[in-house]
Amino acid sequence: MRRWISATLAGVLLAAGVTGCTVATNGHTGISVDAAGHLVVVLAWCGPAPDGVTIYHDRTPPGPSGEPSIADASYEAHALTGQAASFRPDAPSDGWTLSTGHFRPDPLITYVAYGWSNDNTHSTTHVQFKIADLARLQPGKVLMWSDNTLVSQEEFDRKGQSPENCR
Repeated sequence: MRRWISATLAGVLLAAGVTGCTVATNGHTGISVDAAGHLVVVLAWCGPAPDGVTIYHDRTPPGPSGEPSIADASYEAHALTGQAASFRPDAPSDGWTLSTGHFRPDPLITYVAYGWSNDNTHSTTHVQFKIADLARLQPGKVLMWSDNTLVSQEEFDRKGQSPENCR
């Protein structure tokens, strides 16, 4: 009987992992720099605009409660229009406000940024970066994805606003 219960439980857990729900992606997140060399988070999307952006990093080892990551800062976007937006994490403006945390860049940490929706129906892809990555950026160039693809702002916007992102 114990073996049957263990096998059934393992099957249920496996099925839950295989059929788990994920949030639909409807755009991309990237990083760039402004003319003064400050970090800028950039977003491009198709469909509903993101409601905010979170910057986080993985916790090694996991925290006391098993939490795998630390949210460094979350930002809320107010009344975004169009299909693209950007802001400086150290000085959000143009409808962006810091809602929790404070982004304090550490050159030893690998960060992740992504856009999210309040109702958890869509998000933008994530971008993984280190502060050292800023040295290879210039205004008009965007680092995207976790494989550090460098593209022009125009290509980033085109990819993020592509109809294939409207799911």
